[in-house]
Amino acid sequence: MSLEIRSTRTLLGMRTIKPMLEVTPKEKVVLKQQKIEMQIQRQAPRVLIDQSQCFADLGFKNTPEISAEAAQLGRQRASDYAGQMAAEGDYLTKIEQGANVGDLAAQRVLNDAKSDWNIAFAPQSRPQVEVQGSLNLDWRVVEEMMEFKSFGRNFNFHPGRLEVYVQQYGKIEINYTIDQRI
Repeated sequence: MSLEIRSTRTLLGMRTIKPMLEVTPKEKVVLKQQKIEMQIQRQAPRVLIDQSQCFADLGFKNTPEISAEAAQLGRQRASDYAGQMAAEGDYLTKIEQGANVGDLAAQRVLNDAKSDWNIAFAPQSRPQVEVQGSLNLDWRVVEEMMEFKSFGRNFNFHPGRLEVYVQQYGKIEINYTIDQRI
């Protein structure tokens, strides 16, 4: 006769549930469309370029300018000639003191032969440029944009816990066997 004993251990299981805090705000946001007034005042741009002085440097002039310049030149030459004639008259009054008409003629020839040569780049003056025009923007906000109201917050707390359970129960088995060999 034999006795057979078998035992099984008890196994425990654990499950953890984490704590959780829920916060839900009670707020109200009211958005309003902003009312904006805008006024635009503009004057179309214009570019004014005056090249009359550049053309005058090249000799291209309009009729009033030519007339004014010719009149000025005529007055200047008449004044210069009157001065020259007066100087020659004064010189000739001193003939008895040794003034010579031939010297006077030679001086006139030499004065007429003098010429100034010069190199110049044309035009020498720049054109006058004037830009006209404007743009004026005027903004004005008529209404407020946002309204915010708070009514507090809700807090929901779910505590954590630890659950312990039996995964496998322990047991003892005892078997009694009879030997048949006897």
